[in-house]
Amino acid sequence: MGKDNLMGVLETQEYISSESHEWDVPLDAKDKIEKMVQKYNERAIKKGYESSVFKFDENSLKLRGKFIPKGESKSFFGQLRENANNGDLSEDIQSILRLCTKLCPYCHSQIPALSKECEVCGKQFLQDKAKDDVVETEEKTQDSTKPKEIANEMGVRYELFDARTTIESPDGVSYYDTILSHFEEFIAAQNTNPKNEVTFFMTLDLDKLDPADEESMTDDDPRLGINSFNICNVIFSKYNKWMPLFEDKVNSGKPQIFISVMDWQADLNKVAKFATESCISYAFENGIDRYDKEYAKIILSFDDDVKAATNFLCNVATNILSVPKNVPVTIYISSYQTKAKAQKEYKENNTFSAKDFAKGAMLLLKDKITGK
Repeated sequence: MGKDNLMGVLETQEYISSESHEWDVPLDAKDKIEKMVQKYNERAIKKGYESSVFKFDENSLKLRGKFIPKGESKSFFGQLRENANNGDLSEDIQSILRLCTKLCPYCHSQIPALSKECEVCGKQFLQDKAKDDVVETEEKTQDSTKPKEIANEMGVRYELFDARTTIESPDGVSYYDTILSHFEEFIAAQNTNPKNEVTFFMTLDLDKLDPADEESMTDDDPRLGINSFNICNVIFSKYNKWMPLFEDKVNSGKPQIFISVMDWQADLNKVAKFATESCISYAFENGIDRYDKEYAKIILSFDDDVKAATNFLCNVATNILSVPKNVPVTIYISSYQTKAKAQKEYKENNTFSAKDFAKGAMLLLKDKITGK
C-alpha cells in the first residue's frame, strides 16, 4: 500500500465527518488503540466535542464513531480557534486509524482504514460522490428555499415569487444586445456541461476608452458600476452549511442564472425594492467574512430566462448605479471546474485551517514581543 493511497489530515477529517463509521482493531494493537482512544476522548470532551467521542468495543474489537467539526463562530479568532481544534483532533483520529483496518463495502476485503481506494477491487472512497455532484444536505426533507430564522441577523433569508412580471429594459442601452447574446451562450454552456460551475464575467472594456480618459478615471467613475454584477449558475453560502443557495433549483440539473450584488457595489435596499416590484425571487445574505468584517449581498434568481436577466441588469445599471447607457463592455464565460470542486474551493477560501491559526498566533505573539 503506497503512501499516496492513504488519506491526509484534511481527507481524514472529511472522511470521519461524512457519516458514522466502523473499523476493525487488530488484536496485537488492541491495548495501544484503547489507550489512544481514551486519550482522544478526554481531549475531545475538554474541547467541547462531546458528540465526537469514539467508542471502542474490546470484545468485538470494533471501533465506531463520527467526528463532527465545529464551524459556528462568526468572529475572526473564533474561526481560527475552531479550525485549529478541528485539525488537531482529526490528527489524533488519523493516528488511531493508521493502526486499524476496514472492510471494503464493494468486495469485502480487509484493507487499511485510511485507504482512499481498495487495493483489491480498485473502488474509491470519498471521491465517488464528490467528483461530479454537489454534496446533498444532511436534512433532505427541509425546503432549502424556505426562509430561515437568522440569529443575530446573520444568515440568509429568502423572498420568493411564483412568477416574474414583465421587466422592461431602459431605452438606448448600447450594450443590451451584447449582454443578451452572452447570456444565451451562458445557458448553452450549462446545457453542454450540466455538472460544471459556469461563470459570466462582465467588465468595462478599458481597451475601447481613450487612453487619456482611462488615465484620468477615478474609483468613483459611474462607468465602473458595470463591474458590480457577479453572475454564476451556482452560489454557495456558509450560512447554508456550505451548500448552494436556491438549492432545489441548482440540484434540478436545469440551467440557472444567479446575479449577486455586494453592499459596497450598490444600494441593496434599492435593488431589493426593484426585485420585489418585478416579482424576482432573491436571497439576502448578511454575514461576517474570514477577516471579521460584516457584509451583505443580494442574490437574484432568474432560472434560465435570459431576457429577464438582461433587462434587470440594464435597469439596475442605469437607474441605480447611474452607469451611462453607452459604456463599452467585455464579457467572458468560463466553465473549467465541476460544481463539487467549486464548492470545495469556496469552503477552503472562507474558512481558516490550523496552519492559518498558527500563522495568526505567531504574528500576535511577535507583535506582543515587539510591543506593537
